[in-house]
Amino acid sequence: MCYRHFEKLDDDVKKMIQWRKDRNIPQIQLAEMLYVSTATISNTERGKRKLRPEEKQRLLSYMDSLTFRG
Repeated sequence: MCYRHFEKLDDDVKKMIQWRKDRNIPQIQLAEMLYVSTATISNTERGKRKLRPEEKQRLLSYMDSLTFRG
């Protein structure tokens, strides 16, 4: 991913990308978790689409519930 491109992304999208990559979750699996298409995830990560509020809330909920705190 181009660093300049990454700077333009929404903070929540940046967190999503880092969270997904840290856990080796493929885009297709994240798309299934959020009940969206793989294209939605891909386009969001490339800055071509914004997540709808309900998609973003679902994402943040998954990220919080699947992050181990210790």
